[in-house]
Amino acid sequence: MVYLIRGRHMAMNASLLWAFAALMVVISAWNGGWREALWILPFSLAIALVAFACFWQPRLMLTPEGVTVRNIVRTAWIPWPELKEVENRYGLYLHSSRLERKIPVWAVPSRAISVGYAGRASDEDKKIHLDWDASPGKYHYVMNIPQAYLALTASRTRLAPPIKGKHGHHHDPSPSTLRPNAASLAALAAALILAVYFASSLAMYS
Repeated sequence: MVYLIRGRHMAMNASLLWAFAALMVVISAWNGGWREALWILPFSLAIALVAFACFWQPRLMLTPEGVTVRNIVRTAWIPWPELKEVENRYGLYLHSSRLERKIPVWAVPSRAISVGYAGRASDEDKKIHLDWDASPGKYHYVMNIPQAYLALTASRTRLAPPIKGKHGHHHDPSPSTLRPNAASLAALAAALILAVYFASSLAMYS
């Protein structure tokens, strides 16, 4: 069972950037043929990679064992027993009893970060419900900060029983970890290289 949560409009922003990158190639091919299309291709790929890293990669993943926070830079895994606090003030942050830092959830940007709204939830926010009794599979949600906060706090009250090992013994999930988000960082590095290459070719073309 996996509940995958992305921030509101994050997937849409990624799709729009991918469409824009493809459109640039099509327009260039229409205007100047395949040579101009190949010339604009590095810049289009750079845009597509930035969309992947900044808008598609960030996410929350909730399982019966714990929560994974995938940001642009890092990926954190926190089992439910080690989730010390869920902070909803000027953003959403997770506190692990094992990790020494709080983990920002970049995956779900707030609709409004203000003193009056921080920590509150509207009637619309309360409509999000995660059913831990659903059939096994992957379920996708799009949420803002208050909705994700409610989903996380509700999930903590419905902890799954310890997982049984091969011999029927119970064992706890793996402890909290924090590691680089290799896919996102590689995409950003490749986008930078492509952008530099395009800028140099643009200077030569000019």
